[in-house]
Amino acid sequence: MERTPATATALSVAVVALLCVAVVPAAAHVSGVEADDQRSADGTLRLEWEFADGGSWVVVRADDGGEPGEVLGYRRATDETAFRTDTTVAVNDGAWSEVAGSRELWVVLHSEAGGERFDPEEDPMETAFGEPAGSRLTVERAAGATNVAAQGFGAQTSTDGTVAVRRAELAEDGYLAIHAVNADSSASAGDEDIGEAVGVVELSAGVHDNVTVELDEGYLSEAESETLLAAVVHAGGDEFGADATAPVTAGGAPVSTVFGVELRTAGAATPTPTPAESSLVTTAADAGGSPTATPTATGTDGDGAGVGAVWAAVAVALAAGLAVLRRR
Repeated sequence: MERTPATATALSVAVVALLCVAVVPAAAHVSGVEADDQRSADGTLRLEWEFADGGSWVVVRADDGGEPGEVLGYRRATDETAFRTDTTVAVNDGAWSEVAGSRELWVVLHSEAGGERFDPEEDPMETAFGEPAGSRLTVERAAGATNVAAQGFGAQTSTDGTVAVRRAELAEDGYLAIHAVNADSSASAGDEDIGEAVGVVELSAGVHDNVTVELDEGYLSEAESETLLAAVVHAGGDEFGADATAPVTAGGAPVSTVFGVELRTAGAATPTPTPAESSLVTTAADAGGSPTATPTATGTDGDGAGVGAVWAAVAVALAAGLAVLRRR
């Protein structure tokens, strides 16, 4: 779960103050593509979200000393919506055939400089606050894919002590656990910041959409109203527990995602109002589905938001700059 640091500028802070943007835990990502550590069976990479226009390319690149290196795959970004969740991009067959275990990769955005085909020499890589507009992640080759996605534009709101994980794919029967996270923002959170499990649901092998996980009452009684959580895939055992199960890993890193939550439960302080994620992003639930405690195995491709998402993304990026300065 490696994150690219963002260098905020004084102008960013000034604009944030002018717009009165609320800094919420999940508003720490400023990259144009977000992808987490995962397992893949065929070189297909699951993206948490992408924010790009139709004039961009979503590009897979090798890691070269901590920087994006050789191009290993690409596709054009959609021109239907600016913001989409749960999309994919593939490592080309030749490069994937050389992956025996795990490999560090980048998924970044490139701008189209002209023409119909991608050319890494002519189509420049996009940046955000001086850093690559994308994510560095660990991908492990496996017999089946394992990944999880829960992030959106902002923190999700919980009024009943549960959280929703948008998508989870398991190669074998196991568990999806929600863990407390000790970090200032999801951008700065590392694997070492993932704490104890505070909620868990058992899942069968396959793809599950809109998974609802109930949080422990003990955790809810002490949790801050705005907090970070991690959804982590676990395998093994007839019941969940430290002695029976363990996180599924990719190159030693847990297959997980960190996301922000506003807890509006009894006794919790009322957080500063922020736009609901559902007003910005079209999800399966918006289309008539609803989270269930026992999800069914279904497929998903990607959902998007319209022009309003552009302004929300700007607010998120600027708020991220302010969060970084505060941490420094």
